[in-house]
Amino acid sequence: MLSPPPMQAVIPYLGVVMGRDYATAKQGKKESMLQLMADGLSEAVRDLAPNDLSMTFVPGFHDIRPFIWDGYHLEEGNDLTLFYETVRQRFSQPEMNIPMITRDYFEDIFRAYPDHAHVYHLYDRDGDLKGVGTTLEYRRYILWVGGPKIDGTSANEYLQWCLLRNAKEKGFPEFENTGANNPNLNMHKAKYNPDLSIFFEVSRKDGVGRVAEWAYSNIVNRPLIKKRMVPYIR
Repeated sequence: MLSPPPMQAVIPYLGVVMGRDYATAKQGKKESMLQLMADGLSEAVRDLAPNDLSMTFVPGFHDIRPFIWDGYHLEEGNDLTLFYETVRQRFSQPEMNIPMITRDYFEDIFRAYPDHAHVYHLYDRDGDLKGVGTTLEYRRYILWVGGPKIDGTSANEYLQWCLLRNAKEKGFPEFENTGANNPNLNMHKAKYNPDLSIFFEVSRKDGVGRVAEWAYSNIVNRPLIKKRMVPYIR
């Protein structure tokens, strides 16, 4: 049950449309109208019993509490198995242009910094895993590795919102959500109204270095070749 239908780039959103008097109503009236809409929609969804449900709401429709109340809860884990397996599957797919890190690396980090490195799991009401993510929590709260799509669905926006609230509750003054330089991620991350922080990279290379850089970017980093030459994707 998808709204808008998949593969329809000309339809950016096709979510709930509230009546004309919703925007000007008092909050108490808004609550009842919103609940009436959510109950009706939930009843229709239950009748259809879809295996995959996705709705992209129209701009300006911010109150999605009824959908949040309908099922997701966040848990901190003490085991890397679920996290690593879901991320490994995502990073091993051909379209990904970066290699996966070994599980040993993650275990070393979590063993060395047990108070600062954390893994979180997002489950739906049926107990099915819908999102995973790791954080580094020391002086600033850094959203680290995670966010793969699981079983064709993605609850990453809600997962990140949960982690943002988690950081606030713990008293962190900064929440670092990297990826502003990635067009595929930037539109989503901009929804949190963040401040833009810039970092720099300096480099120096001779002729051999330039050849090596070109070979890595244009040959080694091709998905099929990368899988053969980077043995630590496992």
